[in-house]
Parts: sequence; structure tokens; C-alpha cells
Amino acid sequence: NYMADYESKFFQKRCELKKNIILWLSYHKIYEQAKKFFNNITNNIFILTTKDYDSVKKLVKHFGYFSKVEDIISKEISNDKEILFEYLFSRHKSLLNDKRVIFIDDNEYHLKSVKKFPVELYFARWGYSKKQISNNFRGINSFEELI
Repeated sequence: NYMADYESKFFQKRCELKKNIILWLSYHKIYEQAKKFFNNITNNIFILTTKDYDSVKKLVKHFGYFSKVEDIISKEISNDKEILFEYLFSRHKSLLNDKRVIFIDDNEYHLKSVKKFPVELYFARWGYSKKQISNNFRGINSFEELI
């Protein structure tokens, strides 16, 4: 299987790169709008991602925002966004009461899969997809539109 082989080689190479953490971190840049967002928020955030926990934690620490992260819910739990949200709401229900919960994704189908949760859903126009094909979620061009 071509994709499985590619994925295996990709993660193998990433593992090799991460042995030199300074070099690995240098390959990552943070969007200016993401910096502004993190600098302006007062509540802690949850990161739900299909990336691995260790990489996300290293990046958040590297960019100086780890103190604003309540939890990282990652692919070690699931690659399915619906399962990640079920985990979030079951594990952190009391922290989420009366809070604004926002989910931004550049994949309209990820947004659709979590519509049942009490979450504001936004389509990131800056991502890979650029436009929605069969859904009509509110599109945003910047995190700042949500502050």
C-alpha cells in the first residue's frame, strides 16, 4: 500500500529529525495571526489534533504558549475528531461549562462530524482546503475574527 508506506517513511524521517530538536523546531513557523491570538486570549485553550502529543507539546513550548494550554488531545486517543470531542467533553466537562468552545478546521468534513457538540464551528480559509465543497460553515481568514 503506497500511502501506508509513505506514512511509515514520513514518520521514520520525522523521528530522525527530532533527534536534533533544535533543527526540527527550526522547520516550524508560527503564523503571525496565531501569535496575536495566543497573546490576546485570557482563558486557557484545549488543542484537539490528529498530530502526535509529543510534537504538539514541543512546538507549543517552543513558541512560548504552553502555559495557556489546558490539555492536548491528540492522535494517541484517536484520529477521529468526533472521538476527540467526546473525550474532551467527558474529561473536561466542568471546565467547559459556561465557556465559549470554538473549533477551527480547514476540513469541512471534520467540522461536520462534530456538529452535535456545543461548539462554534469555523472553516479556516488559510488551510489546505481553501474552500468548502458541500457545507456552509462560517469561513474565517484569521483567528483575530474570533477575539
